[in-house]
Amino acid sequence: ENRDYAKAGEKEIKKAFFANPALVKLLNYSKKDRTILDCGCGDGRIINILWRKDAFFTGIDISKRAIKSAKFRFKSKENVKLKVADLEKLNLKAETFDLVYSVYTLEHVDKPEKVIANMTHLVRKGGKLIIVCPNYGSPFQPSGMKLASGDGGLERAINIFLKSHTYFLKRPLDLEWGKVYSKSLEKGEWRPDWDITIEPYIQTLIYFLNNNNLRIVESSSFIETTKRYPKLLLRNHIRAFFETLGMWGIPPYKYYGPTLFVVAKKP
Repeated sequence: ENRDYAKAGEKEIKKAFFANPALVKLLNYSKKDRTILDCGCGDGRIINILWRKDAFFTGIDISKRAIKSAKFRFKSKENVKLKVADLEKLNLKAETFDLVYSVYTLEHVDKPEKVIANMTHLVRKGGKLIIVCPNYGSPFQPSGMKLASGDGGLERAINIFLKSHTYFLKRPLDLEWGKVYSKSLEKGEWRPDWDITIEPYIQTLIYFLNNNNLRIVESSSFIETTKRYPKLLLRNHIRAFFETLGMWGIPPYKYYGPTLFVVAKKP
């Protein structure tokens, strides 16, 4: 019975993976890379789907429990190396990997600029950096956490909306991602995504990577996958209008979708 349960679990993981267009793109981008690093690998479920015999995979995570689980998953595969590590204090050889990626990790770190710089440092020349996470910095896609700035929902959305336009006049040097209070600490219990610390936003990430001499190969917020809301209220009419502009590829509205997906190349 336990074996059957484990198989069902893996089946559900793969089903969720292939239902996510950003993860399918990650898989496709990884197919020709020989050395691959997963930053925030957890129990190794992403590596397990990307795994090939002709590539070498490294996975790092701050959780000892997660790495222990990952090692059990890959105990029969010699081309997977796993270790406990803090993404803010990486101690790996520079320019080692063809592909360095993180999947649903950056929303849980305290210093995203530092983490991204460390990840970039490990990408070889001509290699790729891929980042996938929720686009919580969008005015339409909040995390549901309480902002450290104290802004309310509407105030938050208006501020982000206005900033997204002013960025065309003066691009930010830093990510400027909003910090949030962990609901796990507030409620004294853990639930999935209650330990979010920051709200990533794709528009400023693109600028940040460009400022750090990375070339954007592809980026998307998948705004075309946003849900259609009942247009009974004025705010729903307004939201639908700007989402339509985003689907037409008009900036900054094209950055307002639910998912952050960026592929950058190191020259």
